[in-house]
Amino acid sequence: MLQETGESSNLMEFISNLHTLPFEQRKEFLRLFAQLLTPEAVSAGPLVALIVKHKDVYMKYVFENYTIKHMTYCAGTLLRILVGKKELHSLLLSVEYLRMLAELVVDARFDVASDSMESFVVGFLFYLQSILTHKEDENDATAMQFIRENYAALNEILLRLIQNENYFARKESLKLLNALAREICLRDSTKLFISSP
Repeated sequence: MLQETGESSNLMEFISNLHTLPFEQRKEFLRLFAQLLTPEAVSAGPLVALIVKHKDVYMKYVFENYTIKHMTYCAGTLLRILVGKKELHSLLLSVEYLRMLAELVVDARFDVASDSMESFVVGFLFYLQSILTHKEDENDATAMQFIRENYAALNEILLRLIQNENYFARKESLKLLNALAREICLRDSTKLFISSP
């Protein structure tokens, strides 16, 4: 049934109503949804096309549900699922989305702050795996271009987290900066962050 739903335009409506399901059923949906996006799945192609077509609806749902107590895990998972599929990587290349995640990181509720920080790191460094494995592909090049073109805005977002009064935000953003320096300091696009005062 989920596969049939995924191949129709009803998918976004289905996702929009996830809050009506019990927690365990939402978790099961997320597991199956991610499975249908694996390379082996026949449904992967149509699902990717559908998500790209309705990306605004998809992302709007994610961010509207992040701060709802029983939906934080679901919203974060839907966001990170995008990283598992190369064709969907580009949906995370948005200064606006990263800025919104950074705002969630300083949320007073730890579950929201923790989950959104995980998504922030994923969104900020989703190309890290291809860099570390030395796979220079189109997605890596697209991410590099995004970093270069949006350096000032991305640097501002990261510095705001590092300088924030919220201890969790400061600690986790410094860990992110350390990962940048330690793992990919030889890459031109990241030297900007490391050398920035």
